[in-house]
Amino acid sequence: MKGRRILIHVGLHKTASTFLQQKVFPSFTQYEFLGKSYLGYNSAFNRLIYGDDTLYQSSEIRQELRLICDRMVSTGASGLILSEEEFSGHPEYNYMNRGTVARRLAEIFPNAEILLVLRGQLDMICSLYNQFVKVGRFTGHLDRNFLHSSHEGMTLAEWFDGKNPHISGRFINHQSFMIPDHFRYSAIYSFYASLFPKVHVLLFEELQAAPMIFMGKLASILSAPLPESLLAPVMYRELVNEGVSSRRLNALLLYHRLVQLGLPLRQGRRLDRLMQFLTGFMPDRSAMGREYVARQLRDRDVVADNQRLDDLLSLGMGRFSKQYFDLPFG
Repeated sequence: MKGRRILIHVGLHKTASTFLQQKVFPSFTQYEFLGKSYLGYNSAFNRLIYGDDTLYQSSEIRQELRLICDRMVSTGASGLILSEEEFSGHPEYNYMNRGTVARRLAEIFPNAEILLVLRGQLDMICSLYNQFVKVGRFTGHLDRNFLHSSHEGMTLAEWFDGKNPHISGRFINHQSFMIPDHFRYSAIYSFYASLFPKVHVLLFEELQAAPMIFMGKLASILSAPLPESLLAPVMYRELVNEGVSSRRLNALLLYHRLVQLGLPLRQGRRLDRLMQFLTGFMPDRSAMGREYVARQLRDRDVVADNQRLDDLLSLGMGRFSKQYFDLPFG
């Protein structure tokens, strides 16, 4: 891989990674592109992402890399793009594998550059929750069982005073999926910057609001001309996944709970209408969930952290103040 440019897009989750993988990265034909299907399902890379040290073997990755290099020689590719949002850690694992994956990538690709795409934390967490509900991985409400309210835990003095701790007082509570501190972007940026020679940061909101500006920045990162296929405005219509209304969210929660009870239900329009009818008078849990998430983010001073990163990198977060700085008060 010597002498060839390597860009590793690590996500983050819910920042249009699928769109970039399917429509954007393959358009830069000067680069060989490896996407989620390969990186997630290839045995060597799958172990790199999900396996502990008893399962992961760097020699398997290096063997795979030799095959990739042979492919690049045959196609004349001048560089390599790898894109897999699971590189940035998995929410279900409380992001515990984020550091392990990054260090393994740095060992194999020491000269690679990293691409991070950020999104306002409130929207990102709510989008993650919606996705987990859609696929049935979580059947509770958007509260402390999904996003834990971080605490500082037991002190040494409290131990000797005989205080009886409660699990909710932990900094990280593994009964939940994540904590607000997992979305402290300055820490994420600094971590990758400590391992790789260069870390590029783009904003999901800019891809939504001004896709051509976003694409121009990406082309500059890749030192490549912007492909003609990315100049057509029509391609950006499919950028945003369909949202989930509060009524539909309640219906999905009820459906998955009934399935967990063993009822032989099959999804379809009729069943979906029935679920929405049965949950039609339930409260707007979406609004309640957003208020809860916003409160946790404010309590953990995430807004100030966004400002520090924006001051450091001049990302232009101020153009999207609602997403990064103006968290609503419930």
